[in-house]
Amino acid sequence: MRKFTLSVLGAAMALGMYAQARFQSLYVVGNACSAGWSQDGALPMEKTADGLFVWTGELKAAASEDTERFKFLVDEKQWAPTITCNINTPEQQHQMVELADASQNPIKENKLYVRETESTGSDNAFTVSETATYTIAINLEAMKMVIVKGTEPIYPTIPTLGTDSLYLVGGAVNATGEWDHSLPPIELVGENGVFTFNDTLYTNAKDSAEFKFKTLANSWDETLVSAMEGGQVIAAVEGEDAAEYDMVFRPFEGSPNDFPFLITATGVYDLTIDLNTKKLTVNSFTPVEEEGNNAVAMVSEDVVRVLAAANTITLSAQGGNVITSASVYDVAGKCLGTVSESGSQVWFEGLSNGLYIVKMNCAGKDYVQKVLVK
Repeated sequence: MRKFTLSVLGAAMALGMYAQARFQSLYVVGNACSAGWSQDGALPMEKTADGLFVWTGELKAAASEDTERFKFLVDEKQWAPTITCNINTPEQQHQMVELADASQNPIKENKLYVRETESTGSDNAFTVSETATYTIAINLEAMKMVIVKGTEPIYPTIPTLGTDSLYLVGGAVNATGEWDHSLPPIELVGENGVFTFNDTLYTNAKDSAEFKFKTLANSWDETLVSAMEGGQVIAAVEGEDAAEYDMVFRPFEGSPNDFPFLITATGVYDLTIDLNTKKLTVNSFTPVEEEGNNAVAMVSEDVVRVLAAANTITLSAQGGNVITSASVYDVAGKCLGTVSESGSQVWFEGLSNGLYIVKMNCAGKDYVQKVLVK
């Protein structure tokens, strides 16, 4: 038996989807400020607009790694959830803030993270290198903090959709159905915000495959996804027909509504992507017969039973089979955890509600399964 606890996952997903809507109040707490580690004494931040908060006050420099730290309480000033730095490793539990300056371009920003429970991951906090008066500005839509010396706040910014480059990514891009992050994204040809793709997208007879677009080659910020809740299956158009679909721009990896496009047939797709209108057009489709085991098969219950309950996905090999490896992905294609030790059962714990993709090897064959945790 093998268990994998996703200590970061639930927090990261909840942060992106719900932080601005959930949290109406923020408070500075910690022994780097006058509040100390007192919930009752936590210092309120001023809410200047929905999702925007600011605070000015003295922060003390860290004398050692475990002293003079700060983070943020929310709403009822409980110890869970809290907002803190976007790291969660035993090697580095606290983060020295990056100070911003109005003359900088771009402004230095610090990524934020929601620690959902007191037992989730490491108890992280921010530190500063010099005792001084600072102003902290937080944008919950951006999930970022800007901290400056002095009293003039600088708020984190929301990027706008660029039109200079576009990349196609997803499980539909290769025959295995993997969101393979070791491969470079497919760069599309275009100009003036209009790009084209004319090549093979893959799926298999038992499942659909997913894809979306990103404007940055090395980041999951600034992506374009389906405007339809839950994802959009695109038509395998015939003849002179064409089908048009709406897209939405997600400025950050943690932004809500990460809904992919999906295909149900392998073939050559002629696509036009217009960033000016946020439209995806399927101009034509030529089917391609899949051969052998090019596509990953859907798992059947006589091989592995897949159960989702209590924020946990459980994989149980059947008939004396052994699961030799397993990985879980979010709908953005990010690998959230991998188990590489053989066993008859595998657990992935600490999941937030949502759709996941589990890929595994059992009885010498690769399988994929979509799992809804609720």
